[in-house]
Amino acid sequence: RGFSVHGIQASSRPPDRVLAPRRVLAGWNAASSTPNLLLLGAGRTLLYSAGTTVVLENLESPEAPQRLFRAHDSQVTAVAVSTSGRLAASGQGGHQTFFLIWRTDTG
Repeated sequence: RGFSVHGIQASSRPPDRVLAPRRVLAGWNAASSTPNLLLLGAGRTLLYSAGTTVVLENLESPEAPQRLFRAHDSQVTAVAVSTSGRLAASGQGGHQTFFLIWRTDTG
């Protein structure tokens, strides 16, 4: 019993509710050849980009919620971390390119 699109009509109305993601998965960033998967804190935390979002994930506690940084409005094309691991930078491409610097412990 698979999903069927028969009987579903297109609509220009916005959805009646907003969904919040439960989990974001790391993927390959086709828009950039720069690394988008970095380890922090002696390999205990993973930082990566997924579309317009930058994700921090605790590898020691997989059930812990991910921290999502959503300040970009275009594809994140680069991420970097300071040598201390306390600061991260994320940059986007597109029409208005910019980068953000943020603290990994507080966002």
